Amino acid sequence: VENGIMQYFVKPLVFTAKHERMMVDFTIRNMRDSLYKSKINFSLYNSEINKIDSFKIMKPATNNIVLTAYDVTMLPISKWKRYFSEVNDSKLFALFASGEECIILVYSKPFQYTFYPKAKSVKKIKKIPSFLIND
Repeated sequence: VENGIMQYFVKPLVFTAKHERMMVDFTIRNMRDSLYKSKINFSLYNSEINKIDSFKIMKPATNNIVLTAYDVTMLPISKWKRYFSEVNDSKLFALFASGEECIILVYSKPFQYTFYPKAKSVKKIKKIPSFLIND
């Protein structure tokens, strides 16, 4: 991008919850440097969720919360609900380094929604190029 900063885009991953569908994509800048922020964009389809207070990405095998975002902004798109947030790159590094399955917890007071990855999304996570996660 500039001054030796690399930027990567992770294609949309599909997650589902009861009666809900979410597509999540990531724009990652210089993953190993915590000074930079990565963008997480996601869209909700057929959703009863209007405002998101926070979301977390968790590894279900260990119940380890890998990433939390509290500043979630809704974008003005009329066909579906589109949101974005920024997180430290080091947090995304931890998410992708293991290649493990993850779930997304969305908090919209007073409810929590749990989104599980579709099988194709799990395969995509495992195929993220090694140059993104190796020194």
